[in-house]
Amino acid sequence: MPSFTACIDDRPWIPYTNPNLRNPGNMQLVMDSVASDLGVTVEVVALPWKRCLESLRSGKIDAMIGGADVPFTRELAVFPKHGNEVDTNRSLGTARIMLVKRSSSDVDWNGKEFINLARPVAVAMGTQVMINAVESAAAVSDQGGKTDDQNLRKLIQNRVDLMAGYEFDLKDLIEKNYPALVTMIPQPLVETHYYLAFSKQFHSRHSQFAEIFWNKIAADRNSVPSRTGTNFNQTPIISASALR
Repeated sequence: MPSFTACIDDRPWIPYTNPNLRNPGNMQLVMDSVASDLGVTVEVVALPWKRCLESLRSGKIDAMIGGADVPFTRELAVFPKHGNEVDTNRSLGTARIMLVKRSSSDVDWNGKEFINLARPVAVAMGTQVMINAVESAAAVSDQGGKTDDQNLRKLIQNRVDLMAGYEFDLKDLIEKNYPALVTMIPQPLVETHYYLAFSKQFHSRHSQFAEIFWNKIAADRNSVPSRTGTNFNQTPIISASALR
């Protein structure tokens, strides 16, 4: 079986990927388990995410770890499929985009539509999947803030009605800094699956191997011990999710 190279974002995306390869994220742990079981060497390199994508497009890198199946990434990579649809059962993991409101607010989200929403929803600048999720739900996104903390402050200041962020990023931040001021709405805005996606060049040469590797991800994923953000002793970088 062929060995291959795979890139991750060079910014921490805790607990999913971590550029400190001696302290890997959950998706890296799944990759390690699969590679070990199959007797394959996977060389993981941490790159700026845009360079990771361009290296995948050019074939300099064979795969990316933690890519979302969106139109942009479909142009340059191959995802596991079931029929004509991406196969979520063979993803590396999922991340839930959650909404946060002021504790005193009557704004809500019931899983299908917003209730009493009058102002925009704050999202971190450049987080394309999150922006798409908010706007697909017929809300206006405010993309002025670079971090979750900036957007939580904007929420507390009554400049927006809600803010959106990844569940793992938000939990510790809210508990540490804003426990009485804001509340996370239990119903997720969207649950996004993230994948090992191969470059089109690599997949054209090794399509059978790709299927074997994806199938092993599905078999191993739930048996690999997972880690939470508190295991890493570092701050997640929310903008690491840009273009995923």
